[in-house]
Amino acid sequence: MSARKLKIWFNQYKDPDTSGGEEKITPEGYQKLCESLGYSMDGIEALVLTWKLGSKDMGTITYQDWESGLKQMCVSNAKELKQNIDYTVAGFSSDVASYRPFYRSVFNFLKLESQRTVDVEDVKAVLPVVIGGDSWVVPQFIEFLDKSGDKVKSITRDQWQLFPNLVEFLRTADAVAGYNTDDSWPKLYDDFVTWVKSRS
Repeated sequence: MSARKLKIWFNQYKDPDTSGGEEKITPEGYQKLCESLGYSMDGIEALVLTWKLGSKDMGTITYQDWESGLKQMCVSNAKELKQNIDYTVAGFSSDVASYRPFYRSVFNFLKLESQRTVDVEDVKAVLPVVIGGDSWVVPQFIEFLDKSGDKVKSITRDQWQLFPNLVEFLRTADAVAGYNTDDSWPKLYDDFVTWVKSRS
């Protein structure tokens, strides 16, 4: 796609207020972009799109992000962009090598720039979206967080990054018995498994 056509496409969604100097798509325009592709802002596709465009902030796309991201994906129109995102999402279940970088990036999307952790309410909202499949761990972990109240207010990067490992380890409810608190799991997960055991 020519630079002119890329810019015309970008301009359909960019923020009309350029007083800040840099042209960019802000969350309102990003929602319109997602809707034009048939994506909900609550779905994993909206997160994957931000990731594949190389943005550091969820729902905010600079023109540099737009240009380099689309060129890297080798797409030149909305149909090809949707095909690329759909293909990426479909491949996550079998391609851990591509899923893990995406999953790690979501932590950065969720946290404020001045913070080193993510608010637990944001984690509870996003985990069911980014952890696919029918794992029993996700709903149980969210219930555990709910019942923890003010004891758990935020999630660290280490806790976030190890959560898929926990889901894989606890693939079945029977695996809870094999969980060892002496292993190198975050204490939060020790507390979660202890809570699960107390309910059985």
